Amino acid sequence: MIPRLLLASLRHRGRQLALMVAAVTVAAATVAALAGFALSARSGLGGELAAFGPNLVVRPQVGGPAGLPPAEAARIRALPGVEAAAAVAELGTDSLPADSPELARAALAAGLPVVAAEPELLALHPTWRLHGEWPTPGGAAAGGAVTGSDAS
Repeated sequence: MIPRLLLASLRHRGRQLALMVAAVTVAAATVAALAGFALSARSGLGGELAAFGPNLVVRPQVGGPAGLPPAEAARIRALPGVEAAAAVAELGTDSLPADSPELARAALAAGLPVVAAEPELLALHPTWRLHGEWPTPGGAAAGGAVTGSDAS
């Protein structure tokens, strides 16, 4: 009995039923479009921001050590939320290891800065490109080997 009453009511109010279905359809389509836009905007924005490199760079304090030791960099990389960390130190004549490459010694003798860094440095600066291979332990790369929009 009740199904017959419902069907009769729907037949007599066909226009109202059509308006309700159209309203629900428009609302559902709007919500789906906004959700899709929000998801694509979030992923696209994340990719564009990643091209600029890190949004936070932590450096030793003024008057502190001249660089970040590799053991500390490894400890920082293990922290949650840290995507990359690289040990970097600017070397001088007094801090250049005895087994350093001849290229580093020649650069210091010419008055050029010598920087010791880990390969993770390239992850911190995604627009930098190293032409050739990253130097093996005890190796060196000349300054012209690194290029990029934020390389100096």
